[in-house]
This record gives sequence, structure tokens and C-alpha cells, in this order.
Amino acid sequence: MGKKGGGGGGGGNWETEEVRQALVIADSFDSRFLPLTRSTPRVLLPLVTTTMLDFTVDLLLKSGCQEIFVVCKSFAKQIEEHVASMDRMKFAPDVRLETLVYPEARCLGDCLREIEKLNFIGKHFVLVHGDVVSNMDLSNTIDEHIARYEQNKAAILTVIYKESKPGHLQRESQETNKAHVFGDQGRLLASTKPKNNILEFPKESLDAGTVEYRYDLMECGLYVCARDVLMLFHDEFDIEDMWGAIKFIQTDQIRQDQIYSRIIDSKYAARVSDLNSYHATSQDILQRWTYPLVPDLFGHGKYAHRRFNVYLGQNVLLTRGCEIENNTIIGEGSKIGREDEDDSITVISNSVIGKNCVIGAGVWLDSVYLWDNVVIEDRCIINHSVIATGAKIKEGVTVNERCIIDSNVVVGPSVEIPPNTIISSEKLEDAFADDEASSSDEEDIDLGDDSQALVIKCEDACGWAGVSYDSQDEESTDMDDDSMDDEEDDEENSDGNDDGSIEGAENPYNEFLEIMVDLIRERVYRVEDVPMSELKLEIKSSKAACNMDMSQVPEALALAIVKCASEQSNNNIRDLKNMFLKLAPVFEIYVKANAGIQQHRDMVEFLFSLEDACIGSQVAMSAFQSIIHGFYDDDRSLLTEEAIMEWYRDTEDNREECRKIRTMVLPFIQWLEAASEESDSE
Repeated sequence: MGKKGGGGGGGGNWETEEVRQALVIADSFDSRFLPLTRSTPRVLLPLVTTTMLDFTVDLLLKSGCQEIFVVCKSFAKQIEEHVASMDRMKFAPDVRLETLVYPEARCLGDCLREIEKLNFIGKHFVLVHGDVVSNMDLSNTIDEHIARYEQNKAAILTVIYKESKPGHLQRESQETNKAHVFGDQGRLLASTKPKNNILEFPKESLDAGTVEYRYDLMECGLYVCARDVLMLFHDEFDIEDMWGAIKFIQTDQIRQDQIYSRIIDSKYAARVSDLNSYHATSQDILQRWTYPLVPDLFGHGKYAHRRFNVYLGQNVLLTRGCEIENNTIIGEGSKIGREDEDDSITVISNSVIGKNCVIGAGVWLDSVYLWDNVVIEDRCIINHSVIATGAKIKEGVTVNERCIIDSNVVVGPSVEIPPNTIISSEKLEDAFADDEASSSDEEDIDLGDDSQALVIKCEDACGWAGVSYDSQDEESTDMDDDSMDDEEDDEENSDGNDDGSIEGAENPYNEFLEIMVDLIRERVYRVEDVPMSELKLEIKSSKAACNMDMSQVPEALALAIVKCASEQSNNNIRDLKNMFLKLAPVFEIYVKANAGIQQHRDMVEFLFSLEDACIGSQVAMSAFQSIIHGFYDDDRSLLTEEAIMEWYRDTEDNREECRKIRTMVLPFIQWLEAASEESDSE
């Protein structure tokens, strides 16, 4: 039925007991991402800066897996080529990464039955879907599973769950809303999906002494299995997937197998099973809940991380007529706005902009995912939608929420696309046959004079169901028309409001920034000679409480200093410089936390953070040269000549203020160059 991709293969002579193995399921066996997956497998779809499969393989490498087998039915050639070209594998030369292809498989169960026949899997293995994003290390979970199995041969499966309160955006996905009953030591006694808001459990599961009922867990698509799991699929031919296997084990009275659980709360884990979870996971990555799997540290391309979780790729052109707001990434070579349209502001928030995209003037994008080479012409409004590679949205088009626009489709000009619309370049044959809650019908919607695409109206466009677009909650940063109007009335300086609070403080970073402002205001400006040790401890505690990473602390601290200095009646260049130098011991902890090339990168990012902090304050911009000169001369060597020169030569951000700051620091740069030449001549 199947064939084995790559080298290697069957036979039962492998010495695999000491080798940690993993199976990655690269086929979804559903159609939730159509038409986006017509020519590309789900696991190779872009997720912020790389593919879903790259996230999954990284998880397994961190967990010490030495043999990783990517299992697929469709798009075998694409997956094999991607696996062969993975940059991540350059750092793991001893890891075996291969592809297993089963073109006749109808479900996950068929694949596992064929793998069982080949007899190359050892006593235990990790089973993971190829669309899982997680920053956890599975090593301890694997060791616990093996130790438990050695004592109890019935404990054949460990399921990994992530704590997730009802109402969290991830829980709206079709795979995650389940309830569970647990017994002693985390044994999973029963699981069920709600039907008509009613949960039904077998009576026997509630008679096992003390039990725990939980509805706040999200299944992550991560399992640690004994080889007995393969035998289960082999013996029970009607089991199609892991949910079927779990239900069978819980109800079977003959085999007496057992399932145990591992529940994680401090790490991140989620499965991108539909477009709702695609949106939720993308936002989590942008907001750095997945650290270190964040755009500036993981994925393809080089990205600079700026305040408010804005990420800029190389050679990005941002004109004066654009505003890049919270949680947005702009890919390499993209151009935003037009220089000749000063009065038409383009606003982008909570969005992923791919490489080489062109976005015109007067455009508004919120929670939009543009893949590579997309063109958005002037005065378009797009909300909560996916625009695939090469698509073109012509002037004056409005795309409402939960829409999907296929690759190379042209829409417009001057049309409005209603919610829940799929625009495809080809007819979707039985696209939703596998989805019980979905139905599709071709609709007669005007796509504009230049469009030849097909329109499908869908009540649940590829899994967007359950997302609320009418209000804001703690998990969403959506913007409605009223909030847009309010923002237009606010001051241009978004660092603070008249009452001294930080705008949008419900965002974790903004909350941390507000804490830093209060700390600097109360403990530095209003109190003399605060012990530096106390200040360091308070900042460290706030960092932990807000779950900030190391790079965000100096960024927020610089913003807080500039803001508090602007509140002083005698705000001047000398006092501002002295305040920065006074806090040099604090900056040192975070700027020089790493060594070698990473420390150099941290210094360069620190310079960009200082630059962003100073923009908007004339005094701070004038003090910028004195501040970096002071850090350069300081005994702690917070800034090196190499870092300063790299920052100065990076002119990707072409804002007028950035050009002005570089003009101001030119004498210092020339002094550095002259000193370097003099040193070389000696």
C-alpha cells in the first residue's frame, strides 16, 4: 500500500531501543484549508515567518529525537524537497529525517497500520501532527512515559494537553472543545465532545474513587506512545485517528490498555487545525507567547523586533503615509503606502504581511494574512481574512471578515466581498465533503470587471467559526469603526495619554511598559538614591509577572525614561543622558545577557530600541548622540563600535525622524571611523 521515501526501510534488525523516534503526520485528511491546500500541503503553508512543519521539527529536535519520519499521503514530492532543504537540520547532522509516503491511505490509521508492518519503530515513539507549534521540551514527558510503561505494561499512551480557559480563541477550533475525567496519577478515564451543550460520560469512569473533571484543556496533537499503539491500530482496523484510539481504549474491556496525561501550563503548545487556530497561533507568535519561536529568532529571513511587537524584514519601504500598529510583521522587500499620497494614511494592525507585497495608500488592514507577492491597491479595507500568494486586490475593494482569497486571484475594483466568502481560482470539487458542519454553494457576487474567479459562500469558511468580530476581549485586539474614530482624535505620540497611562495596556507588553513608567517616575525621579539592587529586583519581578523576554526589558525601560523625562519642567539633554547612564547597570543585565554574536545582535537591537524611544521627543532626539556615546565610553561597554556602525548603516526604516537622528550622530560616527583608522595604522 505504501512506499518509503528517502533511504532506509523495512526489516526488523534495527537497534532502535536506544534511539528516540518520532512520527510526524504531515497529512490532515480533511479539507478545512481549501482552496489554500489545493496545490500545497497544509504543513507547508506559511505561518508568520516559516512553515508549520518547521515548527514541528524544531520541537522534536529540542526534545532529543534522533530519527524523525514525516508521514504523508499527498504532495509527497513537495514535502520531500522541503525536508531535504531544512536549514534547521544543519545544526543536527546526526539526526535522521526521512519521508514516508502512503498514497493510498484514507486516514491516519491506514498510515500507522502500514508503519507497523515495516517493523522499524522501537518500543516507544512520539506521534505528532505536522501543524503543531510548541516551545516545550518533551524529554521529561518521554522519560516519564517510559518509566511508567516499565512498571505497568498497560500504560501504552500519554496524551499532552495545554491548559486553556473556555473562551480562549484557540478553543474555538474544531478539534479542541472536549471534556475529560482523570483518575489517580493523571490517568485519563474518559473523554467526550459536547452534543447540544450536553456532556455524556460512561458511569464507570465516575466510579474510580476520586476523579477530576476538566473542561479547560486543549488537545495539542502531541502523543507519546508505546509500540502497542501501532498494534492497536493493526488489530482494530476501524480506528481511523487518535481520537478514535482514545475512545476505544477508554471503552474496551478486553485489552485493558490505559491512557495517561501530561498537562502543561507554563509552556506553549497548539495545533493549527483550521483557520481559526491559524489566526490565534499567528497572533500568539507575534505577541511572543511562543518565545523563542518568534520572528526575530526563528524562521526564514532576518527581522528586527520593534516596540509594540512590530517586526520589519530587510529592505522594507515604509512611507510617511503609513501607520504600523501592534502585533504586525512586514516581510522582506514589501512596500507600504505611497509618497505622493500624504493625506491618505495606510493603517496595518495585528497582521502578517509576506515578502514583496505592495500596499497602496489609504488602506486599512486588521488581522489580515497576506502571503508573498500580494498587491493591495489604494483605499482598500480588509478585515480578518487570508489573501494567498500572488493575489491582487484592486482599488476601492472592501473584504469583510472570514474571507479567503486564493492564489493569483484578481478582485475589483470598487466591490465589496461579504463575510464568509471563499474566492477561488478553480471550482472546489466536494471541498467540504468531510466537514459535517460545513456547506458550500457557488454565489453570484460581483468581483469586479477584471476578475474571473469563482465565489463560494460558506457558513464556516474553512474553520473561522466562533470568532467574534463585534467586541474586544482579553484575547483579541480587533478594532471597530468607533475605536478607529477615537484613535484619530488621540495625540500622535502613542507613548502615553494625558493621565500618564499607556495606551492599550491590556496588551502584555503595554502593561509591562506602564509598570516601567510608574517605576521610573516613583522610584527614580521622585526618590533620591534608591539602591540599584532594589531597582533591579523590581524590574526582574515585573518582567517575570508580565512574561517578557530579555530583549523587551531595555526597550520598555528606554521608553519609560524618555516619557518620565518629558514630564519634568527642566527636561534637557544633559539630564536625560545622565539618567540613562545612571541606569546603565540595569541595562547591562539585559543587553549583555548573552555572549558572542548574540550579544552583538542584542546591542544592535538595543540601539534600535533607543532610537524608537527617542523619536517623538525633540530633547530625546537631540540627546541620542550623547546617550550612545556615554554607553560606548562606559566601563561596562554596553555598546561596541561594531554594533553602533551596524545600526548606523541599517537604513531600512526611512522615516524622516530616523534620517534626522543619523544626521545628528554623524560627527560621532566620523570620530569612531577616524579612531579605528588611526588604531589600524598603529
